Amino acid sequence: MIGAASISYQTSSSSSLTASSAHEVGVALMTLQRLAEDENNEEDLKKYLIFIRGILDYSDRLSISHTRILLGILCKLASTAREEDSSSMNELFILVRKYLGMNDITHRRMGVLGCCSIMQYYRGDTESIHNIFSFCLKSSRNFPDIRLFFYQQLIVCIQQQSLSQELVSVSNRVVDYNIVYKGRNGIYFRF
Repeated sequence: MIGAASISYQTSSSSSLTASSAHEVGVALMTLQRLAEDENNEEDLKKYLIFIRGILDYSDRLSISHTRILLGILCKLASTAREEDSSSMNELFILVRKYLGMNDITHRRMGVLGCCSIMQYYRGDTESIHNIFSFCLKSSRNFPDIRLFFYQQLIVCIQQQSLSQELVSVSNRVVDYNIVYKGRNGIYFRF
């Protein structure tokens, strides 16, 4: 909640985050990320999911790394809530599609980050992953910078070994790659 207070305070006084408030937001998001990683805190954090999601209103002012952390937190909490309430993950799918369909590059990048976060945390059917992955590729076909950004984020996911072998095979079926990259875990991914 500290991050949300910092963002709303800063955005009311200027249009961008200063270095000190960006640091505060980063610390708040990393703290929230650590809390979300601990299974003992999941139930408590789910109560505040709507407030954490509210930080997305200010995400166009966040750095790429902060946005990646925020979307990762939301996907982690939504994926654990999947058994009780599938609407959280469905809302994230809708949000990512919305971001990917927007005209400005900032929101498209947020859509790419959301797609990669969903690929990392979603443990449902592979058809949904295939669809969001394909949608991300289609949305970036006329935007080479966004397509490159998407490929870069996939490489980051592979390097962190956060994608399952099944998801890598889904991406290999969907995309015609030209370059081969071998991850540390021995997974081949072609670009």
